[in-house]
Amino acid sequence: MPNDMSDVILMALQDVKRENKDLSQLKLALYWNRIDTASDIMQNISRENLKTVFDDNEMITSALVLDRCDFMDIFLVKGKDMTSYLTKEMLQKLYLEIPSDGVLRTILSKARIITDLGKDETCLENIGKLITHLLGQFYDVHPTYTKSADVASDNPFLHLFLWCVLSNRQEMAKRFWKYGKDQVASALVAYGLLKKMAFVIDNKDLEASLNDNADEFCQLAQTMLTKCKESNEQKTMDMLATRMEDWGNATCRKIAWITENKSFVTHPFFQSVLSKEWMGELSLINRWTGLTIPLCVVPPMQLLIPCLIRFKIDDENEQRQNKASTSPCCSGRSTYCGKIISFYKAPVVKFVGNSMIYVAFLMLFAYTLLSRFGTTLTAFEVALVVCVSILFFDEILQLKSTGPEIYFQDKWTYFDISRVILFVCGFCLFLLEPRVVSPGLGRMTCSFSFISLCLSLIGLFSFHEKIGPQLQMITKMFFDLLSFLAILSVCVITYAIAAYANLYPASRIDGDLVFNLLRIPYWNLYGELNLEVLELKEPDCTFDRFLYENGTLPRCPTTIGTYLVPLLMGIYMMFASILLLNLLIAMFSNSYAKVQAETHLHWCYQRFTLIHECSSRPRMPLPFILISKLFTMVCCCWPCKKCRRSRKDDYEAAPRTDPVNDKKCNSLVLWEKAVANEFMHGIYKGRTAQL
Repeated sequence: MPNDMSDVILMALQDVKRENKDLSQLKLALYWNRIDTASDIMQNISRENLKTVFDDNEMITSALVLDRCDFMDIFLVKGKDMTSYLTKEMLQKLYLEIPSDGVLRTILSKARIITDLGKDETCLENIGKLITHLLGQFYDVHPTYTKSADVASDNPFLHLFLWCVLSNRQEMAKRFWKYGKDQVASALVAYGLLKKMAFVIDNKDLEASLNDNADEFCQLAQTMLTKCKESNEQKTMDMLATRMEDWGNATCRKIAWITENKSFVTHPFFQSVLSKEWMGELSLINRWTGLTIPLCVVPPMQLLIPCLIRFKIDDENEQRQNKASTSPCCSGRSTYCGKIISFYKAPVVKFVGNSMIYVAFLMLFAYTLLSRFGTTLTAFEVALVVCVSILFFDEILQLKSTGPEIYFQDKWTYFDISRVILFVCGFCLFLLEPRVVSPGLGRMTCSFSFISLCLSLIGLFSFHEKIGPQLQMITKMFFDLLSFLAILSVCVITYAIAAYANLYPASRIDGDLVFNLLRIPYWNLYGELNLEVLELKEPDCTFDRFLYENGTLPRCPTTIGTYLVPLLMGIYMMFASILLLNLLIAMFSNSYAKVQAETHLHWCYQRFTLIHECSSRPRMPLPFILISKLFTMVCCCWPCKKCRRSRKDDYEAAPRTDPVNDKKCNSLVLWEKAVANEFMHGIYKGRTAQL
């Protein structure tokens, strides 16, 4: 309808005498998207008429379904209570209003096989399953999404925010993000949801839209972190470490880790927090840490820790007194012992200690593999079995404490599982030699376990700023190589069959034929042409089937094969070695350029993952923590109340942080909300000035 006509109708309604004149005008203005008329009405409306307007839930629902963001702003500013509006039935109705060709319906149909959704794909229970599937098991679905819940929501902005994100209503989602709480966490959750939805959906246009919206929320999270840091740095650190009940008692750090938000992790303040956590109670100005920390880990050098290592408490004392009154070695006994305990609590010390012991374990394995595994069982094999058992026990505790989804999210987990399985199989075969299996089979299987253990050692280099991104490049290139091998295998097999059929016709089909068929074409790719095989003639070879089958003499190539196969080899080498291998190099260069452009991004996330893992590890390295782990398992099974109170998992889903009481949590929520309101007010004020 033209604006002139709508103005005439709305002005005529002002002269009509009816009880709900304001409500009728607002509905028409809402349907026609006339925010100017609605603003005039809401500015001059009486308190009674305002209550009548807010009691009409259909108009609020229409504003949500029609995506009228400005109208929702007016309603919320005027004091609309969304807690009384958003009941379970109303939330169900909002999801039912999503069109059949909308994003959410498509995602539900795609995820049906994975999440085992019911027939009614719009019911709240299935929506809750979908949210859990997209975000991960860390998010405990709110009771509003379960069958048993029949009460109004205590946090309506959260559920309306999720409804907007799932239905891809970006502007409306930002409105409820503003009026809600936990703005940084909510933006991180929206990023994770939108990225997973973009990964599942097949429509390229929708995928691009979802990715753009996800990047916008990621930018909001980074900007909010910057604003919070400028407002109060200590509160910002507490905010990142506070567990939020609305998000499954997860912290902002954990949400960023689960959703793989590399851009947020790269934020300078986030990295500075990680640096402080990485050093623990150790001072950041320690020198020669690459030498002093490994030295202090080795017994009995622990006695020199207060002398060789500088702690944060020493920095504080210097700031208070401008110079140290006593040297670290002359400190009191409590301070001396406390520094040693604080030294082993630092994640960097845990990392160094576990790395040193892991390297020592690999040296033991290599020595045993090279010089042992004989006919009798020795002390070296027994020690190796004990070490692998400790590693297996360690993996079980990690799986128990973190959960299957988070545990298997790490790609190195599969190496950890394979190395234990291969070692167990190899050691069992070794015990059965030579009575049941052939000698050497157990050693061969254990050698594969050793390869897997050494590949896991590569993960220790992920912390290095230069080597860490190179590991990402190797991973990208490996997948490029797998796709390239599909094309290369066609060329190799084609040439191999054609060449062998002309050189040695009427061959016997067996395992040796398959080996010889692929051996020469494969090594041709690396320049090993084996032309002397094509030039063999009697008496250096034979055409007698009996002689070449029993290995007396090699088989002579046919006359036509000696002329045809070199021609085929030339074409094969030109196509495979020149064209395809250079294509592979170009693919590697492309992958290298992509990772190189985001080197800092990948390294920051790898560093965050490593610090996150080391912070949750026990203080003692693996062999010395065995007694503590056994005690933990006994406490898990023992019904004693005292054991239950003292029971603590060796691994946690998030780093250990100082507990934040409820009063401090509420203060942080209000402070974060105030920062978000100031930030959003500045954005809208800037837009208004431009208009």
